[in-house]
Amino acid sequence: MKILTLDNLPYELDTVPEEIDDIRYSVLDYTDPNDVDYIFMPLVFLESFNAPAAVCRIGPHKINIPLDWSLIISEPDVGDAEVMSLMTLNDRNFKAFCLNPLSDIMPDFLPITIENIFSETNNDFLDSRSKILNWINKLKFLDSPV
Repeated sequence: MKILTLDNLPYELDTVPEEIDDIRYSVLDYTDPNDVDYIFMPLVFLESFNAPAAVCRIGPHKINIPLDWSLIISEPDVGDAEVMSLMTLNDRNFKAFCLNPLSDIMPDFLPITIENIFSETNNDFLDSRSKILNWINKLKFLDSPV
């Protein structure tokens, strides 16, 4: 699993050393609906666990996503974004909302398909001072590079 760092670089969580410098990762903060913004939260510790995961293709990119996570989907012609569980996406023509908060002005809407499902995969679990869970919590979304 990758996170987007403050340096605008993807950071592979599978290769985190025992001691690290200050690493911050991108989160879409929706706690205040009148002031939605991307913030960079500090990586405090990382825990590995086994859980079901899906291999998804988002545009030309492949990414492993835990099955109990959700994605932001949208249609470029409509513009309304919606949060949908990964479990409800299979065989439907949804497009993932894709935006690099450090370099993009307009989002991309890339087609998403589930290519494979694994019953048990090693996943990295982020935790920080604000208790990051799954898609952080109901109002914060992990910004994962593809």
